[in-house]
Amino acid sequence: MRLGTLKATMLAMAKDRGGNFAAGFAILAPLLLGLTGGAVDMIAYNRNMQRMQNAADAAALAAAREGSLKGWDEQIASSIASTFAAENLGQAAPDASLALMTTASAAPSGQVRVDTTVDKPNRTVSVTLEMDYYPYFFVGFFRNNPQIRVSSQANVANEMNICIIGLDPLASGTVQLSGNAKVTAPKCAVYSNSVATNGFAAKDKSFLTSDYNCSAGGIDGPLTNFSTKPTTDCRPVADPLAARGVPASAKCNFTNKTVSGLITFLNPGVYCGGIRITNMANVLFKPGTYIIKDGELKSDLGGILAAKGVTFIFVGNNSRFNFDATTIIGFSAPETGAYAGILFYQDPAAPSLATFEVSSKDAGTLLGTIYLPNGIFKVHAANKIGEKSAYTVIVARKLDIGAMADLVINADYALTKVPVPSGIGPQGGGNARLLN
Repeated sequence: MRLGTLKATMLAMAKDRGGNFAAGFAILAPLLLGLTGGAVDMIAYNRNMQRMQNAADAAALAAAREGSLKGWDEQIASSIASTFAAENLGQAAPDASLALMTTASAAPSGQVRVDTTVDKPNRTVSVTLEMDYYPYFFVGFFRNNPQIRVSSQANVANEMNICIIGLDPLASGTVQLSGNAKVTAPKCAVYSNSVATNGFAAKDKSFLTSDYNCSAGGIDGPLTNFSTKPTTDCRPVADPLAARGVPASAKCNFTNKTVSGLITFLNPGVYCGGIRITNMANVLFKPGTYIIKDGELKSDLGGILAAKGVTFIFVGNNSRFNFDATTIIGFSAPETGAYAGILFYQDPAAPSLATFEVSSKDAGTLLGTIYLPNGIFKVHAANKIGEKSAYTVIVARKLDIGAMADLVINADYALTKVPVPSGIGPQGGGNARLLN
């Protein structure tokens, strides 16, 4: 090739701009793709980190609040934190891999490890979430494993009060509100031990006001029926009074006792066949223990019942209480003695599921603990119940609050000398707050 021809060819190539662009793009394309991929990955990385931080915060708060109610047990706190973090990531995570949780020491690619520690003296729970080997294109080259690590600490500064426990482990509606019923328990925790998906229910136009709600299973009813969103899949609360027991069997002091149209006093003792207060009778129960055996404590037709320093113990067949809509009742538990703080106590060995019903037109004072381990506590009154009590605690197999009932559960323990039995009332678990 002549020199002139080669020179002309080279000049032609230099003037060809399409060739220059193609060559330049070929050189720059990998860099541009890398920068674009890196930017996308950084956005996803930061977004996932924020999701994990939110989950860690929620898990720490839940573990501190409920864990403190269970004696600051680290295993329980870890279970709560793992469940709560998984629930939050599963609902909110932008990447499906974030929905999988594990507490194993070495989580597989894309899964999250939850580590929980409890500082009991300082009433603090720490939760750390880590994710290993997540397949980022760019970020993964510049960070050691775990690629994402977030931590949160929560502290409980005061106490929460366990005021209501539904004990049935399997039933639907173990704790149930329906109709236009209201339960007002602003300083209280409400627990359902049922693992059923509808074990804790607030249906229809009912409403529950409480500080904390916990279901071992699921909930039934719109979240708008709860002042505080319930926590689900909680560990059940142990029956706090199961070991208390009933007095040894004694002979009957009274049989099929009926008081009609009189103003009178009744004495402590064993009432076989129950007690009926009827026909506008006005009865004052003297302080002490009343054993209702094989019958009802019943009031109807305008009966008025009042008692201070009493415990009613229900044993045998068909043993229950039933206060109809025409009655007025007011009861408070003893301040001292074997049943201090216990107002109604059903024998845990009761042979069948019994319904204990309060429909009274006035039942403002129910001061103490209502313990019905094999009973249904039913309130279908058309008015307030319990609003004059310094405190009321209900532990029952099931609770049925319906119709127009307005059950008030106070927790003003300092206003009375009637003690709260161990295992209920103030238990820790108050207002949890994040420390970082």
